[in-house]
Amino acid sequence: AILAQAILASCGWPWWVCVVIQLMFGAMEHAAMEVMHLHRVLLGEVSLLADVHFQGLRAAASFLRRRRLISPSIARRLVAVDVSYNLLRHITSVSSKRLLCDVRAAFDKTSGGSNVEHFYVGDSDAIEHSSGVGTDS
Repeated sequence: AILAQAILASCGWPWWVCVVIQLMFGAMEHAAMEVMHLHRVLLGEVSLLADVHFQGLRAAASFLRRRRLISPSIARRLVAVDVSYNLLRHITSVSSKRLLCDVRAAFDKTSGGSNVEHFYVGDSDAIEHSSGVGTDS
């Protein structure tokens, strides 16, 4: 949020735009925590009710749907929570920086690097393509 405020302030945007951005980032963080919590609670509840240990909500949804214990709509929602949870748990600061550097490298190859100067990750990290962050070496 501090980074967003600094970026927007440096571009001459009004202070209230920075506040809105901070609120949006806070809402996204809250949503991510809610998905993590919901996945844990749902998996525990479903496992307890079905008396079966499931690897994840996708497996639980499939199991319960085949036995006609839940509707297709509920099964789809369980799968959506499972996919969201698995996506969130695999995103790290290292993988984020690596992806941003990979995108930068792709732009450099196709456009000569003239379109993008920096990617920003975290509170104050300016990642430049030449920094070597995200390389496999």
